[in-house]
Amino acid sequence: MIKSDTHKTPVVFWLLLGLFAAINGLLIWQEFFWLPAIPVLIGIGLLAVLSLDQFVILIAFLTPLSINLEDEGVGAALSLPSEPMIISAMMLFVIKFLFDGKYDVRILRHPIAIAILLQLSWMLITSVTSSLPLVSFKFLASRLWFVLTFFFLGAEIFRKKENIYRFLWAHIFGLFCVIVYTTYVHWTWGFEKGPGHWVMDPFYHDHTAYGMILALFLPIVTGLTFFNRLSLFNKILLFALFISYIVAFRLSNSRAAWLSVILAIGVYFLFRLRIRWYVVLITAVVGLLGFMSIQEQLFISLGRNKQDSSENLEEHVQSISNIRTDASNLERINRWNSAIRMFEDRPWLGFGPGTYKFEYAAYQRAKDKTLISTNAGNRGTAHSEYLGPLSEQGILGPLWFLIIIFTTVWTIGKVYYHAHDIRLRRVGLWVGLGLVTYWIHGLLNNFLELDKGSVPYWGFTAILVAIHLFHSPSKKNFPAS
Repeated sequence: MIKSDTHKTPVVFWLLLGLFAAINGLLIWQEFFWLPAIPVLIGIGLLAVLSLDQFVILIAFLTPLSINLEDEGVGAALSLPSEPMIISAMMLFVIKFLFDGKYDVRILRHPIAIAILLQLSWMLITSVTSSLPLVSFKFLASRLWFVLTFFFLGAEIFRKKENIYRFLWAHIFGLFCVIVYTTYVHWTWGFEKGPGHWVMDPFYHDHTAYGMILALFLPIVTGLTFFNRLSLFNKILLFALFISYIVAFRLSNSRAAWLSVILAIGVYFLFRLRIRWYVVLITAVVGLLGFMSIQEQLFISLGRNKQDSSENLEEHVQSISNIRTDASNLERINRWNSAIRMFEDRPWLGFGPGTYKFEYAAYQRAKDKTLISTNAGNRGTAHSEYLGPLSEQGILGPLWFLIIIFTTVWTIGKVYYHAHDIRLRRVGLWVGLGLVTYWIHGLLNNFLELDKGSVPYWGFTAILVAIHLFHSPSKKNFPAS
């Protein structure tokens, strides 16, 4: 019986493979090591063209593993390989829209999308009036490729609920790789407090960014671990993953991240107990009035706290309220005061997006400066997701961000109480709690100018919009055109 040759590999394939191997060997001998990357780049390019949704999910996996390269001269930073891939995804999305003209208008009509578009429009206006237009337009461009790719394209991608889980798992496993690396390096240093500030480098620039991303994903990892119908073996694997996140979160020594998770747990019970929004609002107003009535005594008490950050957990937590000797806390106050003075100087349009780090030095006061203060703008920005935009975009800067928060909270409620799929209801709540940790963390730090913060933040927001629009029973408020 004669065997068919139809399944044999063509000779030309082996010839090309051999030629590639020979050329690669020659180049390695000449100490050029990048030729093997070419097939990988071709494969990634084909994936982007043929399956844009899977390409975005690949970006989610690679974002925690990307390395940041910053140009201090123009205030620009590029994270490799994630940001070139994000820019490529954005361009393909725009090109596809221009040629096909197909996009679900319900996404554009959603309150969150409207708020985002208004925020971007205001950023454009303040970039035109910026003290450093080049810096501001670069900042605006980076915000555009994050928002277009992970919110507007993401909302379309998450129409398929399978992509919601793929996106989350991709980022969870990418971050797990960083956890393994960071924990190992920290172990080699005996888990000492000092090295704990930089052992996550080069993937995260310091422990605050590392703590932020762990806090953002901890509600999701917790939910996936304890609310599933998997086999016992898979449950054990998930529990091990959960423990690794908990250990990493503890070792991050990020007080802001710890505080954000504690408050997010409180928000969780607000949703579970179905407490009405007006009760929460009244309680918040009463609490604010109470704070204002005792703020003088409170600040006197805080001024007496001399507990600096420490390796001891209890002492480290106590140091959160030390505004007398803790250098980290005092430097934040210095940056916040500088941002407020900048706002007072330009209250309506601000200095322009992304300009804080170049302008704040002149607004520091000698009484506010600390041992870690600098005029070079190389140690972070305003350390606030609210005061930074206030100084850079005027009074409307933080207002648009707050409107996005309010519309997102409204969407979390709609998703949690009305989504068809009970699993998606839970996912919506977990994702929402992750965003809550970021909003709270944003009082003390800001990370949305980085891919490490923007990719999950806008991706989570898009997940909520997609569940609300495509997986909830009532769509009468957002009819398709």
